[in-house]
Amino acid sequence: MENDLPYDPFRGNHGVSLRQLLEDIFSDNIIEHFEEGEDPFSGEKALTVETQVWADEDRPLNKVARRGNTHCMKLLLEADADPHSKGDMGFTPLHEAVSAGHFETARMLLEAGARIDSINEFGDSELGLCSPDGSRVDPEMFRLLQSYWPGVMPHDAKSRKY
Repeated sequence: MENDLPYDPFRGNHGVSLRQLLEDIFSDNIIEHFEEGEDPFSGEKALTVETQVWADEDRPLNKVARRGNTHCMKLLLEADADPHSKGDMGFTPLHEAVSAGHFETARMLLEAGARIDSINEFGDSELGLCSPDGSRVDPEMFRLLQSYWPGVMPHDAKSRKY
């Protein structure tokens, strides 16, 4: 039964709060930089939805987008997490959602205003990742992204300079 599974903030736990999600995402930051009993979400060095996660440079939105959890994505977007923020290797949350094939997560990011013209350290845009010449051939994802930037055709998505 699903209720018997251990808590995982990224996979289908619809009851998780924003604070619980951030505590789990930032667990290494909290252990490393805060004294026992100190509130990591208040004060001068407070952790926020925009704080880079220690050790990998991602932000919470990047981690949630990679896993495709729409409940956690909604929590972070409602807390004003930046859908354009770049994480490890220049990946945006939309790069993460597209490369993992998470259609609904990508749609949520686009509705929140995520740009589709960011280039990561490998020279890939979000659109290029799912084009016929990209690392994932995903026509449905390509059409979703294309709907937010009309006029882009599959043959020029990889080579287009943004």
